[in-house]
Amino acid sequence: ADALMKADPSRRAAFTLIELLLSTALIALILGLLLSTADQTQKIAQRTTARVTTFQAARTGFEAMTRTLSQATLNTYWQVDDPAVPKNFLRQSELHFLAGKTSALFSNPALAGASGDVAKRYPTHSVFFQAPLGRTAFQSDLAADTALDPNLRKYRQLDDLLCACGYFIEWDDDRAVPAFLKATLPQRMRFRLMELTQAAEKLKLFDKTLPYNSVSPDSGATKYLSGRRPEWVTRALEKSAGGTFDQATVLAENVVALLLLPKLAEEDVPAAPNSGRLDPESSAALAFDSWAPAPGKTSGTPYHQLPSIVQVTMVAIDEISAQRQQRVSTDPPDWTGGLFSPDRATVALQAADLGEPADGIKGGPAESKNTLIGKLNRAQMNYRIYTQDVVIRGAKWSND
Repeated sequence: ADALMKADPSRRAAFTLIELLLSTALIALILGLLLSTADQTQKIAQRTTARVTTFQAARTGFEAMTRTLSQATLNTYWQVDDPAVPKNFLRQSELHFLAGKTSALFSNPALAGASGDVAKRYPTHSVFFQAPLGRTAFQSDLAADTALDPNLRKYRQLDDLLCACGYFIEWDDDRAVPAFLKATLPQRMRFRLMELTQAAEKLKLFDKTLPYNSVSPDSGATKYLSGRRPEWVTRALEKSAGGTFDQATVLAENVVALLLLPKLAEEDVPAAPNSGRLDPESSAALAFDSWAPAPGKTSGTPYHQLPSIVQVTMVAIDEISAQRQQRVSTDPPDWTGGLFSPDRATVALQAADLGEPADGIKGGPAESKNTLIGKLNRAQMNYRIYTQDVVIRGAKWSND
């Protein structure tokens, strides 16, 4: 062999064609595996980032909502029941605290729009109240202010100006997209947590043009307040010609449920609770209206009290899940249908409707039940649940 190699150099040892093909195939296979692993890692990183970003935004919105809710006020005072023949003192307040099922509050077509299912487009609960937040809408007209910043707000130094606030969930397209781009960009139909902010200058609570349901304002304080309905909420939520709430902005995206349960602190529960009292564990006051008679009563003087505690629960999904849901349908999914109704206004019943497993693991018993978490699991939605007992600092509960 050595003699032949020396005699003919072209016969030196080398790779055969089959060996080259096999090595090339192996290299291609290894590169394919590496690229597939890198692609999967990138997708996992993107999903994780999107999920973290979404849930961080939801957490920020939840904290902002609960912080504002804790500042709700009624500024109550005592007044004689009849100035002509005074017999008793009654608790009074021109301010209002209203919480309940949104579809009941938005039954007016001027609010929800003529098309679409109100219960599906505005699911679960909402709350409206006044708080001393010092929010103002008018721009300053002082020369010193405008020279410093032309966008400075008027009355900004009055930090305790009374404003109206509210929180509810709306299913709609992305309102941040300019109108001239809506025809070219795809829809982003999402559930969004909306924050109503009615500045002090636009507050409609004291607007004397509001209807009073045929009750004369001069017929006594009790009748004046009990006959008055929450038209200020309607005024604050009136839609513009473009179909949007002018005074409401998006606080967080992909929030699918907002649950509110007014409660009493343990020390505020009377020794012998009755149907006219709130109970921390068995309250029937989901539809809490401070202008209405006491919870559980159909007549009587207005309540004019704040719940000492409001249990706030919020459920959010991530953007990846929302995109997957929109590919299925642009109609709002009915994840909360038949759940969280006023007749299930207790801590235990709300937890049962929510369906969160006791061990904190997805699936399990809740998967087979008609619960919110069961429906989200079956739809393969990634979700987070936020819960907090919000103490209303302005609540001065009295059983008198």
